[in-house]
Amino acid sequence: MTAVLSRTSRSISIGLRNHDHEVLLANTFCTEAFFKNNYWMTQLQKHSPENNDANIKKIAKEVLDNRGYVCSHPLERTF
Repeated sequence: MTAVLSRTSRSISIGLRNHDHEVLLANTFCTEAFFKNNYWMTQLQKHSPENNDANIKKIAKEVLDNRGYVCSHPLERTF
């Protein structure tokens, strides 16, 4: 949503032709994304503990053990 809003506000600022269509696209995209994000956040909260201390401790241990970011890039192939 940040990228969409950034592009749209820039289009308005510099007066690009058809910036009104970009505003329409941005409003539509951001509205859909907002509702989808709220839905998924609700789903996550149903299964999350009340306190994040255990999660933060586990994340910190994994980062320290690996001496860096643990996750692989989602487009990498794993064999």
